[in-house]
Amino acid sequence: PVEGMAAGRPVIEVNNGGPAETVVGGGTGFLCAPKARDFGAALARVIGDPQGAERMGLAGRDHVMRHFSRTAFGTRLERVIQDTVTRTPSREQRA
Repeated sequence: PVEGMAAGRPVIEVNNGGPAETVVGGGTGFLCAPKARDFGAALARVIGDPQGAERMGLAGRDHVMRHFSRTAFGTRLERVIQDTVTRTPSREQRA
């Protein structure tokens, strides 16, 4: 799903695991039950509303850039490193 959103496309995914953590249901795509009928309904919505699909695609690209880009990853990693370096050891760690 991240690659699809990065390409500016609305995504249709199973509402489980990784997709449930990356896709904003109704915002960047659709999270569906693992049933053909649910996937078909989501696909019909994308096809039937080209402007809505374009908005979802743009929102998906923005979502990926804010949360999954190399820059976003670097920012989070730097924060973790800074927190680790500046953390005061607990009593147990000092003993």
